[in-house]
Amino acid sequence: MQALWKTRQAKLNFKMMLKARKMGREAEQLYLVEPENIIALCNYTLYLHVIEQSYERARKLYRYMLEFMVDRGPDNAFVLYGCAIFGAVSLEEDWDVIKDWAFRGNMADAARGKKAGVAATCYNLANAGFYKAKALFDQKGESWHNFALCRMLVYHDLSGARDAFIRAVHSSPHDKRIISNFNVLIQDPDYYGKAAPWDCYDELMAHEVSRERSDLVTANLCS
Repeated sequence: MQALWKTRQAKLNFKMMLKARKMGREAEQLYLVEPENIIALCNYTLYLHVIEQSYERARKLYRYMLEFMVDRGPDNAFVLYGCAIFGAVSLEEDWDVIKDWAFRGNMADAARGKKAGVAATCYNLANAGFYKAKALFDQKGESWHNFALCRMLVYHDLSGARDAFIRAVHSSPHDKRIISNFNVLIQDPDYYGKAAPWDCYDELMAHEVSRERSDLVTANLCS
């Protein structure tokens, strides 16, 4: 039964990845024809950032997105969320700037939802179809890193962010960017309410101890 579930999940993840790639390629073609099309620009930039992880190309387009938003106004939640996550994953922005973008994105998202009469965030497709699908598909540290920051900055899902960061560190234990951002989650009082007196390595150790205890309980119940 578990093997069948894993097979089904793998197929679903693969389909989501194909959908994300299709959206990215279509957005690329539309952006080349209509460079002023903000939707195409946003989708293509997201594709370069999350699926292709082509940060050099994505960086320039995020700058265009931000300039477009500033010129046209008002704040755009999708733009601000993407810039916040990219600024964090690349370690190219100060965390005061990153948190400001995320906060403004939350405010703009709430205003959009209230006006449209919907509760869902504008980033749900990006979260599930790009960030999560990419992480589940390739299981690489960089993909889990992006997903962790999405959960942390957009959704304030600290438990989900912690789990994704743990997977990221397991996959890429020597990546200083992942370590640095995981420590922000743990030690910045803006997230858990107070700075923890431990770092991400202590968090990983606690996670391993908890998992071993859970496995032991399961083994005892099955024996």
